[in-house]
Amino acid sequence: IEVVPITMLELENLYKDTIQNHRSELSELVDSYQADFDSKIESEYLYRTAALNRAIRGWADSQKIDGIASSCWGAMRQIAGISSCFTFAELTNAHLPVVCEMDIHGAITSVLAQSATRWQKASFLADVTVRHPTNENAELFWHCGVFPRSTASKSAKPVIGHSFDEGRPSVGNFLLENGTVTISRFDCSGDRYQLLMAEGTSIPGPKTTGTYGWFEFKDWPKLEHKIVYGPYIHHCVGIYDKISPILYEACKYIPGLEPD
Repeated sequence: IEVVPITMLELENLYKDTIQNHRSELSELVDSYQADFDSKIESEYLYRTAALNRAIRGWADSQKIDGIASSCWGAMRQIAGISSCFTFAELTNAHLPVVCEMDIHGAITSVLAQSATRWQKASFLADVTVRHPTNENAELFWHCGVFPRSTASKSAKPVIGHSFDEGRPSVGNFLLENGTVTISRFDCSGDRYQLLMAEGTSIPGPKTTGTYGWFEFKDWPKLEHKIVYGPYIHHCVGIYDKISPILYEACKYIPGLEPD
């Protein structure tokens, strides 16, 4: 694994060049946003979203990047005056996993998961949050608006809206689709690398903000225990496919990585 860094100042310069000199080229992306989503934000913010998308994609392609771990607050929000959540979601949907909160292990997990589907399915990076109010084996998998469009429920048109914390555009807002998911997490503690994997099924649950879904597992308390005591953190990667056997097999060929 090779890590290629870029500073927020470098990204800001790429963004400014894109929004100032290539605005007409952004119209196709903006049109797709307006066609496929119920947009609750102004057109100008959609152009900013598209420009940030193209700036990140251009840099990633030039560096032959497979996945990205990025800051999503502070300076990132200042670059375009928007939340980067929806931009990250669109890039992830286009086979460039971009995860928030500088979670490098989350980016590695996302690349593993999408690779296991031969890049046919998009992954989503979720916070492991709270237990279902009536089902001890189910949990809410949520994030502020960073899940890719292909994971959205078909029951309602997904929304591009504002962040829950600052009311800042642009973030996704929708329920995940019904189906079976594999959740996974590549992580490390004390130089011991492990890859957690488990399969769950979507179930109904209370509505909330951002992008979210409720999933039931065979023994959620056992999984919860692993997440609480490590080496895993509060992020996991979900994907709508049964990839656990593939991930398990892959561990044989990655020295030092234990399947869990």
